[in-house]
Amino acid sequence: MKSLLSITFALLFGLASTAQAQSAQVQQVSDRDDVFRQLVTIQMVESLASPNAMIRNQTLKNAIVFNTLYPERADLYRVVSSIAAVAESDVSESNRRLAVAALRSIDSYRARQYLAEIDGMEDADFHRLVAGVLTEYREARVNANTRRM
Repeated sequence: MKSLLSITFALLFGLASTAQAQSAQVQQVSDRDDVFRQLVTIQMVESLASPNAMIRNQTLKNAIVFNTLYPERADLYRVVSSIAAVAESDVSESNRRLAVAALRSIDSYRARQYLAEIDGMEDADFHRLVAGVLTEYREARVNANTRRM
């Protein structure tokens, strides 16, 4: 009986340790995701303020890709005002259109507020633009993987 009690205690203690370790791992993953989201937000805000139109262009494409394919990985709601600023006043028409598409893909309350003032993009244009950005992203990934082989 004493050995059965010892085994039971050891199992309970071992399970509690395992649960604590798993909880710590989940917290570490959650912390890494939070840091990733914060870094993406900071980088996008800085890049959208760049004087280089190509940097703003690529950042807007990245916003569309992140929000369409990896919405759980990036919190783009904090970037909405920076994207809206590009949509309202960028010198590049292409960047303005990409910014509108990015706002539409984010589809938050704030994004919809900005879009109510500036959106002039038809649904078909929006879908073509997003499809083009996603195709470009996929082709870049395929080419990168081919070069590694």
